[in-house]
Amino acid sequence: MWLGGIATSANAQNVAGVYPPGFGPDHSSFQYRIGFDPDNDGVVQRAHYQESIDARRMWRIAAQTNKALGNTFDVDRVFAELFWNLSKDDSVWQQGVRFDAILRTEGRPGILAVNWSGQYVGIDNWRFRFNVLNGIQIGDDRQSGVIMQTRAQVHRTLSQGRAVGIEHFGTYGSTDNFRDFDEQGHQLGPYAILPIGGGWRLHGSVLFGLTDSTADTNLKLWGNRRF
Repeated sequence: MWLGGIATSANAQNVAGVYPPGFGPDHSSFQYRIGFDPDNDGVVQRAHYQESIDARRMWRIAAQTNKALGNTFDVDRVFAELFWNLSKDDSVWQQGVRFDAILRTEGRPGILAVNWSGQYVGIDNWRFRFNVLNGIQIGDDRQSGVIMQTRAQVHRTLSQGRAVGIEHFGTYGSTDNFRDFDEQGHQLGPYAILPIGGGWRLHGSVLFGLTDSTADTNLKLWGNRRF
């Protein structure tokens, strides 16, 4: 099961990120993501555009495809998100909520989610971020209960817009079917961010599976352009 980009099965790719509580006013950007699992030649691609409504709210629309190498791409899902920053201005501890509506193809149930993000920025050049994702399925053949996931990130800013960090992604099943640890999805790995000019930044990462039900290796590459 996927919720906003992270997979819980060993044959699916994770293109998710650990997202911030907010983006501030006058923000608009486009992002392309690709995830690759070298063990099964699976590829996921995603593109999104996002734009601030005001200083605290932002909308995003996205589409995602999924394929095995050698086959045609299939549209996996489209989704819309609303970010709402609940933080006080200039606070070192920040938090916000995100509302997701996800439409999946091939007659699969859709997903509605209410997610929380927390972030601490009280140490120079360091950022600590944590997400809690909670979703329910809607439609035919829906899974009962609330789908639960977490994401965590430690981020270090370097010179000239570069950065490095480490991330963890966890999936736990649902409130009606909470899985044993070996059946949960857990991925951990490093990432690096590099500006390449023209307003573009590259984000590259590798994630390693920590349980039997998670892919052994997941490679991710993003290209982000702010306007």
